[in-house]
Amino acid sequence: MTQHVLAAAGWLNQGVDGFFLWIKNLGIKLQAAKAARETVKELSSLSDSELSDIGIPRGQIRYLAQQHYEEIVNKNLKGWV
Repeated sequence: MTQHVLAAAGWLNQGVDGFFLWIKNLGIKLQAAKAARETVKELSSLSDSELSDIGIPRGQIRYLAQQHYEEIVNKNLKGWV
């Protein structure tokens, strides 16, 4: 009987841990999305000559924001690939 109780407690604990990990990942993705939106907003506010000075064509703004998003979300993978 004790073994069944301990097994059920282990499953419950795994479910709770999984839920909190999901919440943590959701927070990271929301933070990354906000950073990507701010990147688009700031770069879009620059003139073409200012963008040219820093070497960014206007058509790459959204691509760079997406790269920034991926960098934040996948920060834990740096050094492994």
